[in-house]
Amino acid sequence: MVHAIIMASGKSKRMGTNKLLLPLGDRPLITYTFEVVKQSNFKRRILVSDDTTILNLGKAWGFEVIVNPKAHLGQSESIKLGVSSATDALGYAFVPCDQPLLDVETVNGLISLFYMHPDKLIVPCYRDKWGSPTIFSNRFYPELMALEGDVGGKPILKKHLKEIVFYEVNDAMILKDIDTLEDYELVKKYLKLM
Repeated sequence: MVHAIIMASGKSKRMGTNKLLLPLGDRPLITYTFEVVKQSNFKRRILVSDDTTILNLGKAWGFEVIVNPKAHLGQSESIKLGVSSATDALGYAFVPCDQPLLDVETVNGLISLFYMHPDKLIVPCYRDKWGSPTIFSNRFYPELMALEGDVGGKPILKKHLKEIVFYEVNDAMILKDIDTLEDYELVKKYLKLM
């Protein structure tokens, strides 16, 4: 079983506002992620956040929600909260909420690839650029729980390069995350073309 751990505790420092609640089309940006996660082949869907609006949205979507009281300490706290509540998982899929062009086909492809390699690390990529969401085998539980500060799973990926299985996507925009206002405008334009 692969469980989704939806990472929604970021501070959006570069944006100056909570980017996950920015309007995109007729709804908040984060709901694009919610929709994909809801439709994908996850056993459980766990949302980790420190934002009341986001937590309430997650409940409305039927997700398990976990309040992150230590969000100020960085990404590692969200990872540890998510992993420690998903003890029955074979794999943990860490899903960021700032990739509104991520699609169900890609996510289900990652999950299927994980079931073919259940002791590995599954990483989506476009050519040589790595992306998210990543899926970690539960055998990396101790290393995930040992993370500290504002880091995600990248140190673990770099330490275990030979254990990564890549999933190639055919469009760089699928993995495009929104970090800046320029990114936001680019994604808005892209969505109008679809």
